[in-house]
Amino acid sequence: MLYTKKIETLLLRQIKDGQIIAIGSSTAGERFLKTLALHLNNNELQIFLVPTSHKIAEFAHKYNVPLADLEEKEIDLAIEFSESVDRDFNFVKRDTSSLIRDKIIALSAAELIVVTHLEELKERLDRLVPVEVCEFGLRKTLLHLEQFGKARLRYRKGRVVKTESGNCLADILIDKIHDLVDMDTELKKIPGVVETGLFFGFADKVVLKKKKGYCIVES
Repeated sequence: MLYTKKIETLLLRQIKDGQIIAIGSSTAGERFLKTLALHLNNNELQIFLVPTSHKIAEFAHKYNVPLADLEEKEIDLAIEFSESVDRDFNFVKRDTSSLIRDKIIALSAAELIVVTHLEELKERLDRLVPVEVCEFGLRKTLLHLEQFGKARLRYRKGRVVKTESGNCLADILIDKIHDLVDMDTELKKIPGVVETGLFFGFADKVVLKKKKGYCIVES
């Protein structure tokens, strides 16, 4: 399990009173927000949250964490949870409800911290890459994705997974002949592709979960 008490404590230490923060859309992110709200109340601190999903916004409202509008505020700190990170701090994100929102947050934040397992720090990123795609012309878009590897729509409980913007999520097992940096560029040339789960050049710190504890690596 990526999310642990020690990781939780470390992340709380990174957050300062009065900051504008964002938490990437993910199951771990939702769990952390609950802990963060309790921490703020117990220590009489206040932060403002830029939500990346309706669910995170609902949690924030439930636990009295004030929201901030990205159009009006600058993000001091963003936190992401990733399934694969390379030694240049590039990462892949698969647990998401909106790749386009996560990418906007990553680009906008003054600092981005990424959390992953130590064993997921690799020379090369995993080749299973999520893609956010438009529902309109979906079959045609999937056919275009197939030129790069095996592409499949993502399902949950028998239904196609939809993003916060009403788009669909697909996963591509990229063929080894393709360079992932080039792939990111080529995928975005397909009209039906909204965003990819490849994050190049965004992370400032990586928190690596170990069997006992963690370590922090800075760029």
